[in-house]
Amino acid sequence: MARPGTRRYAQDLIRIADRRQEVLALYRTGITQRAIALQLGLTEDVVSMDMKAIKQMWRDKMAQEIGAIAGLELVKLDELERALWDDAMKGRPHVVERVIQVMDHRAKILGLYAPTKGKVAVVTEDQIDDLIGQYKRRLEQLAGGAKPRQALEAGRVEEAGGAGGEESAV
Repeated sequence: MARPGTRRYAQDLIRIADRRQEVLALYRTGITQRAIALQLGLTEDVVSMDMKAIKQMWRDKMAQEIGAIAGLELVKLDELERALWDDAMKGRPHVVERVIQVMDHRAKILGLYAPTKGKVAVVTEDQIDDLIGQYKRRLEQLAGGAKPRQALEAGRVEEAGGAGGEESAV
């Protein structure tokens, strides 16, 4: 491709845009990228790059449209809240509830309730079997006359062997 700002560069961009329109037209018929490449005399890599660029343009356009729609909804919510505000400040319970609902809806549109990451302990069946075995041995020690402290200390030695769960971010 030519240097940006040159006539040749502009021609290359037009040629690429025209090619992508052809690729898209064939893609919409349901044929494979390989068939598109064969039909247009291109490599599969070129068709793949064109499809990635086309799909990225779709995503960008969708994001813009969603952003515009969200903006309109936020304006409506602002107007609704403004209309209810005075009555809510007078303490009218049903109006206060409506204002809270408007605020809640705004927060959802803005993504303020995004999920947070937490940690989850993952325990396998083998680890559960090991723990059950340890408790059985402790009970047997107690039944055999061992003092509770001795059985507990014996169990701690076993636990140091590693019957804990792994942590995983969610």
